[in-house]
Amino acid sequence: MNKIIQLIIILLSITNIAFAQSDEPDYLCFEVKTGTSITLKREITNERTYIPNPKIQYSYDKETWLDMSILKTITVEDDCCLYLKGNNPMKFNSISNYVYFVVSESFKCSGNIMTLIDETGETTEIPSWTGCFYGLFNNCPLTTAPKLPATTLSNNCYENMFLNCTLLETAPDLPATSLTGFCYRRMFCGCTSLEIAPKLPATNLASCCYSYMFAGCTNLRIAPEELPATTLEDLCYQGMFSSCTNLIKAPKISATQFAIQSCNRMFIYCNNLSYISVNFEAWSTNNPDTEKWVTDVSPTGTFVCPKSLPEKHSVYSIPTGWNVKYIEDLKNITIPETSKPYITISETMEIESGSEISFSVTDRTDEGYTATVTIQGTEEIETTKSGNDYTFTMPEEDVTISVTYTPITYSITTDDFSSADKTEASAGDKVTVTIPDRNGYNFVSAKYNGNDLTVSNKTAEFTMPAKNVSITTTYTPIEYTITSDQYSTPSKTKANVGDEITVTFSQRDGYTLSSAKFNNTALTISNNAATFTMPAKNVSITTTYTPIEYTITSDQYSTPS
Repeated sequence: MNKIIQLIIILLSITNIAFAQSDEPDYLCFEVKTGTSITLKREITNERTYIPNPKIQYSYDKETWLDMSILKTITVEDDCCLYLKGNNPMKFNSISNYVYFVVSESFKCSGNIMTLIDETGETTEIPSWTGCFYGLFNNCPLTTAPKLPATTLSNNCYENMFLNCTLLETAPDLPATSLTGFCYRRMFCGCTSLEIAPKLPATNLASCCYSYMFAGCTNLRIAPEELPATTLEDLCYQGMFSSCTNLIKAPKISATQFAIQSCNRMFIYCNNLSYISVNFEAWSTNNPDTEKWVTDVSPTGTFVCPKSLPEKHSVYSIPTGWNVKYIEDLKNITIPETSKPYITISETMEIESGSEISFSVTDRTDEGYTATVTIQGTEEIETTKSGNDYTFTMPEEDVTISVTYTPITYSITTDDFSSADKTEASAGDKVTVTIPDRNGYNFVSAKYNGNDLTVSNKTAEFTMPAKNVSITTTYTPIEYTITSDQYSTPSKTKANVGDEITVTFSQRDGYTLSSAKFNNTALTISNNAATFTMPAKNVSITTTYTPIEYTITSDQYSTPS
């Protein structure tokens, strides 16, 4: 086989392995404490209809999987994560006979619920069988919910799913835009710890789709800002927020016409509700479609509607004692999609001119970005800023609030023995550092802000953090040897570059010290001694002596040679 083809096959194999490792399924997960028991139970109300027996497996390590059969109890011995998956592409549960989890202690639930359908969570289509996840976690002590990414739903698919889950604090995202009959019915009913409802983006509704969805959520205080569907279906909003006693502001009802009992009892017993906004221009005949929809709401409040809607006050229409304001007289705030994740604001719709509006933007300085906020009407509007909080007065026109983030430039400083390819950089930039050799020293390490740099061929690279950087290097002096001849004595036999060395020279009878050298460099001798600075190499000291010439005298009777 051609070597190039072989290489391509090897590279593709490596790529596939890497992809498989990084693309691990987001299994449904129960994060449980020591001693917690988990049981899969079944409720049978009609033996003549389908009785589910879904295929579910569990694992502690995502490698060894065991069957979770009906009524089998698992008791965990240590704090752990229990992973679950299933292969149930056609049907999973039923509204008349259904399986559900019973967990003995509070736990965090996470992961993708669709891994119970196809094992991997890749599908976003719920099997068409009625009641797919019906009652699955009802009365469970979970504090967080799994992901519900399906965009294609089926009838009753989430009905009663979290019924009476009194510890649930956060609802999952619900991305579907086309709903099915009863799909969210009583989904969070009785979830008394739930404070914020999820966004409800659906524009195509179905019969009873939201019926009693949040009924009895006594801590629910923030509803979705808007219900965008313009056409209602029978009973679609029936009792949707009934008995949500902490809810103050209702979501805007965008619908222009009613369907049979579409809004009846929608806000009944919401004792603190004081703001409702609607888009329809006429009440239904005898008001059966809004029957008792505002019974026992707050005694005072604001009802916003088109000017064409007749002003009638009762529990079937506008709450008695409430003021009426008209959509045509109110202004709106638009936040571009690119800015929405970073702006927190209490209201954006139907705002009176002159109102003081406050909002905050996300502080991203830790990521290396600084925010620029713009509030734009016909002209840019002045704001008061305090930290990440902004305040402005709503003008007599709609405005747009946007935020853009600019990379912050941070400084790069080096020590005397290193250099960088730039002196400033933004978070995420690549920075190259050069670390040269130093005569007489061994390189030990280089760091940026205390973090080790990996040096290769005298260079290193790092990713700029969201802060100023200081680069430091560490070297250790090399110890060199000093050798000498028999007539010279150095002050040390080993030394580092730069050390001062003193050499003492011997006096020799009959000889005069004529010169001394270290590595052929002449030394300046004074009082039989000399000094020199240690170079970055071993040193050899040598001396040269000259014999002294003496005179020989003789008497008249002797003659020396």
